Amino acid sequence: MVLCVTPTVLIALIPELVMETVYGEAYVGGGVLVILCLAMKLFGLASLFMVFGLATDDDLLIAIIAFFAVAEVALMSLYNQTIE
Repeated sequence: MVLCVTPTVLIALIPELVMETVYGEAYVGGGVLVILCLAMKLFGLASLFMVFGLATDDDLLIAIIAFFAVAEVALMSLYNQTIE
């Protein structure tokens, strides 16, 4: 969880510096990095919960994965005009 939350907080606090450092000045701005980072964090957490649910044979796994899938699509659709 620490490996997932720490970069997300860093990117949320200073997205311009992260974008400029990683991709250069041409890609600074737009706010897409924060939305993408949150969506990918949910994807990673869904994978983590999936492995945990499979290991413990828990039925709550299905609800957790469904929640993360819906939240991920919702976050990605904030930036894009269509889901495609």
